Amino acid sequence: MSNSSDLPLLSAVIPTYNRATLIGTSLTSVINQSYKNLEIIVVDDGSTDNTEEIVKAIDDPRIIYIRSPSNQGGSTARNIGIHSAKGEYIAFLDSDDIWMPQKIEKQINSILQYPNAENVVGYNQIKLQNSSGIYIFPEKAKSRTEAVADYIFCNGGEMISSTLIMRRSLA
Repeated sequence: MSNSSDLPLLSAVIPTYNRATLIGTSLTSVINQSYKNLEIIVVDDGSTDNTEEIVKAIDDPRIIYIRSPSNQGGSTARNIGIHSAKGEYIAFLDSDDIWMPQKIEKQINSILQYPNAENVVGYNQIKLQNSSGIYIFPEKAKSRTEAVADYIFCNGGEMISSTLIMRRSLA
């Protein structure tokens, strides 16, 4: 990995609501990214638990905490994060998910290889493990010639929000 000042700033947007028991683990997965040129925007969507206390107890100057006065839903919280972001790129992380340590590095490196990187939306598969077993999805990737709408609405594809990364202008 080259010097982080040579790389574009990435804004990790984490909407959260009453996830005090999980937000610390999610934040740790962002803090531990191999890609270091990032800001971490936590948008607390009106939590009634001690989410704010947990977030503010984590000593990392890259964390920006924004509290919404009332619960408005994940989409609104994501939009608040996007509007507050300073990064050239935006990545989303749900507050009950974690990122693997090289997620952002791999996605940024992949996006920057495209001649029109400003139009690229990156996503990847996720691994879900629960009492029923381990699942990897989406099972099928979008083909290069397939429209996103066709992939999602006609062909049963999925783009999970915690895997998405794109230019702020697209978000």
